[in-house]
This record gives sequence, structure tokens and C-alpha cells, in this order.
Amino acid sequence: MMDGTDACWCAAQRHTGSYPSFQEEYVVQNAIEKALEVASRLGKAASAAVDAAAAASAAQLQSGAAPADLIIGSDTVVVHDDRILEKPSDPEAAAAMLASLSGTRHRVLSGVALVLPATDGGSDTHIVARSWCSTTFVQFDNVSAEDIQ
Repeated sequence: MMDGTDACWCAAQRHTGSYPSFQEEYVVQNAIEKALEVASRLGKAASAAVDAAAAASAAQLQSGAAPADLIIGSDTVVVHDDRILEKPSDPEAAAAMLASLSGTRHRVLSGVALVLPATDGGSDTHIVARSWCSTTFVQFDNVSAEDIQ
């Protein structure tokens, strides 16, 4: 099983960029992948709608789904002690995560990607126009085990 640090390292090795840390590269790559997935789904939905409309009538073609002009993908992760904390798998893991953050300072990284359709009209081709990462430092108050539960 891969922990958050290993997943980050793999992402940083696959996609090199100018981000100061592998965690920032990881969150931006997740944002890009999410945007491209949405772009792919929208392209397939638009193609299916146009095909169905063309078969029925020209009037239906005009009311079919249009391709997206811009797709925005995003992802947010918490980084504590240089480790990415992924979503907890269950309530016990969530409680353990909150306990580990209690009384500490950590980073919240938000990656954003802007994806445009390709100009050649191909539904499966998209261009990542811009991507970036924003970092917020959070000071977590001391939280008792009772409060966490």
C-alpha cells in the first residue's frame, strides 16, 4: 500500500514542474487530471448528444449539448510534517488525523488547472492553459479527544 508521501513522489517523478515541493506538484497534477477527466466526459456527452440530435432532426441538433469553453479543475490537500494527509478512510482515521493536527501548524495546498478545448475540434484533445498552487498556513488549536469524538 502506498502512503501519501510515496504517491507524491510518483507524481513528482512523472510530471516535472517548477513547483517548490513535491506536495505542490502533486496537488497541481491532481487538479489537471480532474479537469482533463471532466473535459473527456463533457466531450463524450456532447458528441453523443449531437449524434442523437442529428439522427432525429436539425431542430434537436441546436438544443444538443455544447462543448465546454473552459474547464476548471481543483484539488486541496493538507500537508503536515512534510506528508500529505489524504482523506481519512473511516471515522477512526479521521479522529487520528485531527488528533495529529491538534496544536500544530500545517499547510493547506490548493491546486487549480484551467483546461481549454483544442482548436482542432477534437473532443479528446485539450490544452492545459494554466495551473498553479496556492498555500495557506493553518494553526490548529489544541483539541481534546472528547471534542474530536
